[in-house]
Amino acid sequence: MIRNTFTQMTAGLLAVSFMLIPTISVSAEAGPGVTGSVRPPVQQETGVPYRQEAFATRPAAAAYGDAGSQRAIQQNNTLSDGFRAGVTSFSFKTASAVLKDSQVNQCYSPVSLYYSLALAAQAAGGSTRNQLYGLLTVPGQDISQMTAECGSLYRLMYRNNEASLIRPASSMWMKDGNPLDDNLRRMIEQQYYSDVFRMDLTNASSAAVMDQWLMDHGNQGISPRLVLPQHETMRMINTMSYSSQWVFHFDKSKNVSGQFFPADGQAVTCEYMTDSRNCSYYHGQGFMRASISLKENSTLILVLPDEGLTPQALLASEEQMAGMFGHIIDEPYGRINLSIPKFQYGSYLELRPVLERLGISQAFTPGQADFSGLGGSPDCLSGISQVSGIRMDENGINASSCLVIPPLEGSLSAELSGEMILDRPFIYAVMAAPGVPAFIGVCGNPGV
Repeated sequence: MIRNTFTQMTAGLLAVSFMLIPTISVSAEAGPGVTGSVRPPVQQETGVPYRQEAFATRPAAAAYGDAGSQRAIQQNNTLSDGFRAGVTSFSFKTASAVLKDSQVNQCYSPVSLYYSLALAAQAAGGSTRNQLYGLLTVPGQDISQMTAECGSLYRLMYRNNEASLIRPASSMWMKDGNPLDDNLRRMIEQQYYSDVFRMDLTNASSAAVMDQWLMDHGNQGISPRLVLPQHETMRMINTMSYSSQWVFHFDKSKNVSGQFFPADGQAVTCEYMTDSRNCSYYHGQGFMRASISLKENSTLILVLPDEGLTPQALLASEEQMAGMFGHIIDEPYGRINLSIPKFQYGSYLELRPVLERLGISQAFTPGQADFSGLGGSPDCLSGISQVSGIRMDENGINASSCLVIPPLEGSLSAELSGEMILDRPFIYAVMAAPGVPAFIGVCGNPGV
């Protein structure tokens, strides 16, 4: 166990960063300040010809501290209670299914998968569509409303400034066939902000083209190597790139070395960030949670299981997920001693079995899948996988580049309320504005 003397911290600009490169078998663009589309894969680099039918262009990003622009974005992109509830339910249901059997470290982006399946539902028909609707919880079974609200959610989440980067990117890859309907193409570009490519998916080098798209859209040093099934017919690739600064920095001089105790009992030594700060905290049934503010209205939620409980026990159901990460009325607020291990890891998730257990089967079944909205060329989805990477540390940008003074994280006169020492497996979630789970994960061993 780690015990250290904590002192009041001053405002700073060091960061927590998370990066995801999920692939829908369904990662991130250039750094902050870049707008518009990222270049498509270059044919001469891969040797595989392709045709691009839809071109995503990112919306304008508000500058850090530009309250007027942020207010206008919020006013122009409202979300219904039904849509919010559907995204939340989907996030907790799928996160439970994905993470409850995790053994060491895993990271999952619910909102990234939601966008991919919502786009698939847009082109689906019959029972295929109904199964997707059921898992997505489409409000009133109205696909037009869901599509419009997906676009609004994207614009509400999107950040690209020196304080935060929240930038989903997605693409659809299909074999050659009838061109996309113009209305569908515009919807894909303007509401899902997605690219669409046509190519020979049976070519052995097709995966290299997709790998290049992922790397061209990524800045986190992850080099995916997709392996396509022999009879590939349609693939969706989606990414969520996220980084954000702490409202209050972790002072590197306060870092301490200590032991972490994984489930296997083999203690590892890691570096802990430490501080005493004001934040929301809550003692629930079998866990303690603390919420740490990030800039641009994001929040990192840390959940520490009680002694004798594992993260897997708390991840067993959608209801338990909601208890850990859902809104808590009158959540206490006070001073907490924090000790958080620095960590960085990648994970690979094959999501098809999970989705089939959750009722999505026809989309993957030849002869039963109905994606007629795409012109009749795709037969079925071949698979859905997610490759992700995550890093959390005290690194960030220089304070001189800050445009505004960050707000205080609560009253400095708050009395000491407790401590959270993350020296055993724990759960975390990154909640992006407007309160959707961008990432949910398990850190079982920061030393791996």
